[in-house]
Amino acid sequence: MQRFLPVAVKNSGVSLEELLPDALAEKPSLPAFELISKLYRQLAVGSFLMSGNPQDLAEHLFNSSRAFAHFCDVAPAGAKLTSRAEAFFDAVACRDDDGARRIAAGSPSTPDPSREYEEDFYKIRFAMDLWSQRPRLAGTDAGRLDGARGGPGPLRRAVPGDAGARPEGVRRGRGEGDRGEAGALRST
Repeated sequence: MQRFLPVAVKNSGVSLEELLPDALAEKPSLPAFELISKLYRQLAVGSFLMSGNPQDLAEHLFNSSRAFAHFCDVAPAGAKLTSRAEAFFDAVACRDDDGARRIAAGSPSTPDPSREYEEDFYKIRFAMDLWSQRPRLAGTDAGRLDGARGGPGPLRRAVPGDAGARPEGVRRGRGEGDRGEAGALRST
C-alpha cells in the first residue's frame, strides 16, 4: 500500500487539474461536480493516510464541499438531485457550516422518483434537515463544548477507558455499570 497510495493521490490531483477548468467553463453538470467532490475526497483520505495530518483531510474535504456548493448555487433546479449530494457530509466533517448550508439549501426538498430512489434521497435529506435544526452555539469550538454542557463533551466521550463519560447505552452494551445480561455473560 505504501507504494500505491502516493500514486493514487497524484492521479486524483492530476484528474482534478484536467477536470476543473472544463467543469467551471461549461454548463454545470451533476456528474462532473460529483466527480470533482469524489476526487477531492480521495485526496483528503489519501493525504491524511500519508501524512497523518488532519489539516490535509480537512482542507480537501473543504474543497469538496465548496465545489459542490458552487454547483448548487449555479445549476438549474432540474439538474440537482439530493441523493447525489454526498459532499454535504464532507462539509459537515470539516465543519464548513457555510458550505453545508449552501448544499442543503440548494438541494431539492422532495425526491424525483424518475431519477432517484426515495431511500437514497431521504438518507441525505434527513441528515441535512437534522443538521440545519441543530442548536447554534455561537463562538464555541469542540474543546469548549465540554464545559458548555456541564459535563463531558462529544470528544471526551470517545476517550477509551473513560467509562464514566460514555453514554449509558454504550456502558450497558459493554457490560459496564448496570450489570444486566450483557455484563453477566461477560463475567462468566
